[in-house]
Amino acid sequence: MAGRDDPSQRPEPRTDTPPLHVQGDELRRLLAASEKHGVPPVDLTTLRFSLVELDLLPLEIARRHQTLSLLAKGDQLFVAMANPSDPKTREELEFVCGRKLVPFAADPDRLGQLIDAAYDARARGEEHLFGDNVQSRVPPPPPLPSGTAPTPRSQLPLPSRSRTLLSHPGAPASGREPKEPTPAPVAKASPIPETAPPPPMVSSSALVASPTPPPALSLGIRAVWVVSANPQTRASLAQSFSNLGHATSAFDTARALRAASEDVLPDVLFLDPALPDEDGHEVIKSLRAAPRTAGLAVVLLTSAAPSWRRDRDLRSALGVVATLSPSATEPELLARFEAALNPAADDPATRTLAPAAEAALQASTAAYQQGDLDGAIRHLQRGVEVAPRSYRLHYQVALLHGRQGSVHSAIAALERSVALFDGFFPALKNLAVLYERVGFRWCAADTWERALSVAPDESTRAQIKDHLGLVAPTHRT
Repeated sequence: MAGRDDPSQRPEPRTDTPPLHVQGDELRRLLAASEKHGVPPVDLTTLRFSLVELDLLPLEIARRHQTLSLLAKGDQLFVAMANPSDPKTREELEFVCGRKLVPFAADPDRLGQLIDAAYDARARGEEHLFGDNVQSRVPPPPPLPSGTAPTPRSQLPLPSRSRTLLSHPGAPASGREPKEPTPAPVAKASPIPETAPPPPMVSSSALVASPTPPPALSLGIRAVWVVSANPQTRASLAQSFSNLGHATSAFDTARALRAASEDVLPDVLFLDPALPDEDGHEVIKSLRAAPRTAGLAVVLLTSAAPSWRRDRDLRSALGVVATLSPSATEPELLARFEAALNPAADDPATRTLAPAAEAALQASTAAYQQGDLDGAIRHLQRGVEVAPRSYRLHYQVALLHGRQGSVHSAIAALERSVALFDGFFPALKNLAVLYERVGFRWCAADTWERALSVAPDESTRAQIKDHLGLVAPTHRT
């Protein structure tokens, strides 16, 4: 029987890869690496790729394992590796990024230099990287809609500045739903193929979609207006913002609001739609129609039960930045206020972890790698206490509960993750699957519909639509 390292047992290298432009010793090293590891070679000098893919693997992991992220597609991550046949390396990388690796053999010398250069370029805000032998410096265009003819190369716009690789080999992304880790198979009922490895314990570097998050919000003294027919709501919110040092005004009618806004505008408007003289939704429409008030940040006050559909409709149709219950706690009130003043700073995809939460995450990763599932959960829960608004930490807790078989604990953690960020497809998908497992068909159908709107590709959307026909209840029981 052939031994483990018998070359005859290795897969044949693929031949559908780009042509190799390197020559001499580098070409020989590249071909030898491809033959040794049984994977196709990649010529790093011919690459033209998006740097946002780097966010899936933290720099320290990329350096240690000499691995460069090239392309994320569905559940797969295409990477250039110096040692792609090492199963332990691949297992750890898949564990970190939450995707199935598709490795290519790269020249170790060039790869090592390129890794640092690529991450440096990403930190500077660069979006693309070009190899030495890429003739065009135009970044790859976005996918065209179905049936759209591509623009001829002669009509492509020139880039505003060249983003070229330096002449030496090593010259110079967190995410969704887009470059986000794919969930581990915590349930088997999903119609979407489950090809992901064990739960991805993502380091803090991968929790940030951008290496340069928005600057911390300096609130200063802001003008806050509260419009509500309810005197208790007006008094409560006005007092809360006055206590925070902001200039607060309160109005009980749309007419009073319009009169005040003729001379000055607030930084944030908290508006109750149930006004005595005009519907608040119509008030917002009229504000959006006037150039002077079109960009006014509006938080809608509503006592209605939370509804993701209503929230999305309010955002898309009226430009409402957030909704808030009149009985909200002060932390909730402040969170909506900050989101209204600086939506980018409140974007879950750009929210950084506090040092204590990062330390808890690292400890959880170490415990998981040692097989201590309970310890991994305890460490993550400490991280959640420090960073309760991190949707990814709640998601990681859910995956670990799923590995334990604690289905309802996993559901609770996924619900918290989705409540924090409803655009994260892996959390929605796993939540729908677990709802099905425990017989919550109405919840499952609702969550699949929610996942449908943020599915990563048309194939996934088609599978969800087919599955909805099987799980959606047809009558009340």
